[in-house]
Amino acid sequence: MKRNLSFTLVELLTVIAVILLLTSILLPALSKARERVKTIQCLNNQKQLGSTFYMYYNDNQGYFPGSYINVKYYAYYLKSYFGEMASNYPVQVKCQSWNNVNSSKPQITYAMAHIYHNGAYLPYNVNYKPEAWVVKPSSMVILFDAIEKSTGGGYVNSMDYIYTGKQGRHLRGTNVLHYDGSVTTIFDYDGYMLNHWWN
Repeated sequence: MKRNLSFTLVELLTVIAVILLLTSILLPALSKARERVKTIQCLNNQKQLGSTFYMYYNDNQGYFPGSYINVKYYAYYLKSYFGEMASNYPVQVKCQSWNNVNSSKPQITYAMAHIYHNGAYLPYNVNYKPEAWVVKPSSMVILFDAIEKSTGGGYVNSMDYIYTGKQGRHLRGTNVLHYDGSVTTIFDYDGYMLNHWWN
């Protein structure tokens, strides 16, 4: 007796329904996994940038570059340590989770944090000796994920925008680089800002 191996319509619809159900369950998990990879890439970028700050420090009498000097962002002064001799900024200053809306703007998505010490703010447009401003290198933030502008670039001159805007582009977290070279993802914005911007 011949067996009928064909699917009935009900069986076919059942298989399709199961596939759709599995897809709806797996896609969010895959999306989160993809974002975790981007978070790790971003932390690695910041870690590399931390190393180049100290290379610059060793080559410039113990100074760090300011956030914006002579119409150039800090990354311009670090690019030679990444082998970038052209006018473009190193790829390490571009977070993979940042949604660029204007490619004509500088691809810099990490802001340098302002420092407040002994009753004064560190100006953004001067090179500075970290020893004179940073008392707690393991907890003081030098770079963080910048908020996106509608015109395309990250805010790179002020720490205030992350405090008020709460960017959180890494699964609601924000990556930061400390002066001792350590990196982390923060979630408690207000609490973190109050304890990690000031000496």
